[in-house]
Amino acid sequence: MILYPKTACYSAEICQKPNTMAKPTITLNLDGLAEGLATTLEKTFEERREPVRPKWIDTAQLCRMLNISKRTAQNYRDKGLIPFTKFCGKVWYDEQEVHRALAQHGVEPRNRIKS
Repeated sequence: MILYPKTACYSAEICQKPNTMAKPTITLNLDGLAEGLATTLEKTFEERREPVRPKWIDTAQLCRMLNISKRTAQNYRDKGLIPFTKFCGKVWYDEQEVHRALAQHGVEPRNRIKS
């Protein structure tokens, strides 16, 4: 592509250099190119971004985090208030899902009675 510096064209159109033998040239308006490229790159990286891995906690960690007893944690599981997974005989909780479920059901952690 040949671009002549002293043409009167400022957008994507075919121009001719003055005083020559009608050699067509194309000049491009690159004003929106950077924005378009940035948007395309953002979308591409967003699609390829790895999903967030859950942070798994066990019952003891859940009890400390929410300041509840093991029996209260069992009650929450029995009532379906918190999601859990059993793996190799042990109960595991996704920390973010626990917070989300408790907020959805309006459950506040209890204060332990210290004896």
